[in-house]
Amino acid sequence: MMRRLLLIGSATIAALPLGGAQASGGGNGTDLAFIPMERISVPIVDAGRVEGALRFRIVLEAKDDEAAQKLTAELPTLRAQALSIGSEFSRLSASPFIAVDARRFSAELNQAMHKREPAIARVLLVEVAARSS
Repeated sequence: MMRRLLLIGSATIAALPLGGAQASGGGNGTDLAFIPMERISVPIVDAGRVEGALRFRIVLEAKDDEAAQKLTAELPTLRAQALSIGSEFSRLSASPFIAVDARRFSAELNQAMHKREPAIARVLLVEVAARSS
């Protein structure tokens, strides 16, 4: 009986629309633009030796279409900023032998990138991994 209730509850929840789906198009959400960046790779250095690489990919969420055009034009500069943030995070917090603290890295990316360019609504960390060399 409990299993049947669980299945019915799961099916009901699965049928509900997600709140984030409205922002991707025809809903009543704002018209958001996403600007993806190519994967960035920075070395993980420990005691003067390269131990591995921190690889990550981000997507910039622009506040509006005008901001998206501005961000696209400034993409090389914004990529350099993301590379700098990744290098600093790698130096202080990354290791190829432990999981990357993606929540902390995402927060650092958001804070620094938004400070650099207010047209960024948020930075989405869509991929992150630390690999040994």
